[in-house]
Amino acid sequence: MMWLRTVVLSLSCALCVMTAQATPITLGYVLHQVLQEQPSLALAALNESLQGVNEQQRAALLDGQWGVALNGSDEKKPSPSPFGSNITNLAVLSANISQPLADGSSITSTLSYSRTRLRYPTTTSTFFRASLNPVYESKIDVIYRYPLLQGHGNPAYQQQAQVNAWGEQAAHWQVAVQQEQLLGQAAAIYYQLAANEISVRIAEDAVHRVAQLLKYQRKREAFGLVEAADRLQTEALLATRQASLVQAKAAIHSSRTTLQRLLLLPDAPASSWHTDTAADTTWLSPILHSDGALLADAKRQRPIFHLLQAQVEAADAQDRVLQDQLRPQLNLIGQVGSRALTGLSMRTTNDSFDLRDRYVGVGVEFKDTLGKHGTKAALARNGLQREQVLLQHWQTIEQIRTDIATARTDLNNARQNYLAMQQRMKAERRKYDAELQRYREGRSDTATIVQFSGDLRNAELQAALQQITIELARLRLHLAAGDILMALKNGT
Repeated sequence: MMWLRTVVLSLSCALCVMTAQATPITLGYVLHQVLQEQPSLALAALNESLQGVNEQQRAALLDGQWGVALNGSDEKKPSPSPFGSNITNLAVLSANISQPLADGSSITSTLSYSRTRLRYPTTTSTFFRASLNPVYESKIDVIYRYPLLQGHGNPAYQQQAQVNAWGEQAAHWQVAVQQEQLLGQAAAIYYQLAANEISVRIAEDAVHRVAQLLKYQRKREAFGLVEAADRLQTEALLATRQASLVQAKAAIHSSRTTLQRLLLLPDAPASSWHTDTAADTTWLSPILHSDGALLADAKRQRPIFHLLQAQVEAADAQDRVLQDQLRPQLNLIGQVGSRALTGLSMRTTNDSFDLRDRYVGVGVEFKDTLGKHGTKAALARNGLQREQVLLQHWQTIEQIRTDIATARTDLNNARQNYLAMQQRMKAERRKYDAELQRYREGRSDTATIVQFSGDLRNAELQAALQQITIELARLRLHLAAGDILMALKNGT
């Protein structure tokens, strides 16, 4: 008996070490951890950052432009008049500045400064030559263009601000949609791990029961009370139960690995994880609301609805931009400028800022594009995209209704099944214990014991799994209503 005590003591110590090394994980830990570091969330956040570039592009619509050009030429050609010049030397300096304004109008300023020198044949008398040679000429003009139809109020600039703002909102809510999807995946894997742990525990209990039965049979076989065939049946059952245990452990390893990779955690801790579903009451509070109230909560809390609303608003703003492009261009143009023409460079420069020689003009400009097929196509595409968003909104509502109804049905069924399975498990345990007693008294056979052992195992497994189903169904209702992500954002 000494060796038996030693073995029992060793197994007890090993069990204590395993328990100490086991790392309990709760649903709250999993839900918090899954939102920490994720490539999909990083990509979605990057899209949100990229939307800020659109605002810089909108600001570019009011960027001014300027340019400078310097040209020189030497032209020689026969003169039709015997008294005209045959060579012209020309140098021109030109510059322009254009500034669009937020109301759709624009101001353009142009400067032209030129030097013209005429050369004559030697036979031409000085009497017939130009008195001003070289000639310096300058022109400074300020042109104001105001749109009366297309571009009035500058929708391309003003409405683009709305398009960009709603685009940034959509990108922000897209991140939240990704977060919700990750929460659903993490919860499903967590409860799968919990279910696999139950399967392992029940498989271990089944192996223990069959091993005890086999031990008892071997003793009776030694005294000739049972046949070898009975022992062989029990050994085959033990092998089957051990194979089931191996499969259950393989499933639990797979669930741990899947959860570990979803949380992006190192390889080491996963091997000692075990779920602590008893600590999940914070996330699994009773569902007191009706299905209609849960749908109302979903419309208020779920990021998908905020995302779709932002997309609709952006489409409406884009539609206003495109509608403006269907209008013809009717521009009112006002121009004022100074003129200077002298034979002295400095005087020409000074006279450029004097309006005694000036130009004043007012004009109306009308332009239109025939057909406008490009704008009409863009409008049609934008309208169809808006219709797609509205249909997706409807589809999302119906999908959430389905999710709520399905989860509610699963919850009610699981509760009823759990109560029934509890009663069955108690009955199966009493049946097995009674049959085991009859077997020990020689009034039953091994086949019956084997069958009753399997019945008890199935009853225990179904009862334990129904409890997991209850918790998962309750969590699915919270997810459908948007409660989980809202609680995480509020720091729960």
